[in-house]
Amino acid sequence: MKLYGREMTKADILRRVGDISQLGGVRSYTLNSGKGKGVEAYEINTGAGLRFTLLKDRCLDIGWADFNGTPLSFISKAGVSGSLYFEHRGEELHRVFAPGLITTCGLRNVGAFCRVRGEEFGQHGRISNAPAEEAYAFGRWEENEYRIRAGGTMREGVLYGENLYLIRSYETALGRTSFRLTDTIINRSFREEQIAIVYHTNFGYPLLDKDARLSLPEGRIVNHDGQFWPDGTEQIPDAEDTAARKPGYRILFDEERIHVSITNRRLTGFKGVYMEYDRNALPCFALWRSFSSGDYVVGFEPGTSFPMGRENSLREGYMITLKPQEEYRIELELGIEF
Repeated sequence: MKLYGREMTKADILRRVGDISQLGGVRSYTLNSGKGKGVEAYEINTGAGLRFTLLKDRCLDIGWADFNGTPLSFISKAGVSGSLYFEHRGEELHRVFAPGLITTCGLRNVGAFCRVRGEEFGQHGRISNAPAEEAYAFGRWEENEYRIRAGGTMREGVLYGENLYLIRSYETALGRTSFRLTDTIINRSFREEQIAIVYHTNFGYPLLDKDARLSLPEGRIVNHDGQFWPDGTEQIPDAEDTAARKPGYRILFDEERIHVSITNRRLTGFKGVYMEYDRNALPCFALWRSFSSGDYVVGFEPGTSFPMGRENSLREGYMITLKPQEEYRIELELGIEF
């Protein structure tokens, strides 16, 4: 493994440190003020510059993240809050939408608030506010590599209704500049369920800044008369006090293995951040862009559906039907682009 500019073996490391936490691993803590008071967190440090925080009480989503001290994620004016403050109606989600590096949307609605057959579905669903059960986070030597693992189970269930499980795991290792996220959605009920999930991945300053570039593979933009996203880049403007919210793009990519990235030539020691995943598991991609002062963010949103609300997703055939006890598995990788 490569640490601090040199290749090192397990023996090399053990000769030089008494406790591996000197270099990296997992640190557990609890937020103790404001709306985030009581939220438990796991900070993952790979010892190679990559550090990110899992919010145990918020679906094990990722709040803060940085590389060599350079922030990567976007934290909104709402800040990080506990599930107690969850707002379900209309766009009230914005009052608790941090959103951090990754916010999970689903499992029965992604996108706008809507009503279907008399039932209300809040914006982006409920799962991001589900606390993790059976949560764990640890590091240990596995042969010659110090592996770091974290995970847990989230439930979305109701009396006489759905019973959905989201089993989540993260994996990285000492010396790595990337991590793998694996999710398994299970229908534990005894009826079919229509589900959707979107990984609302959010980048902020200083990764996002004037002249930062987005790189996406070629694909068909389905909400703008079907024109094609060119295989290239889009340049980001500076924050503006009067900037309007930009229209989002909904894209169907052509490639099987999707690689998307945001890079910035102003960064020191790295170019930016990439995300990779299988199009068969996450066929839809939405691009969120806001260049307003105070709300300066770009979001990559790969998902099983576009974030258009359950009513529209059902009508256009993007919801996934899970039979009783059936599972749906997703893997994605996020890392540093050099």
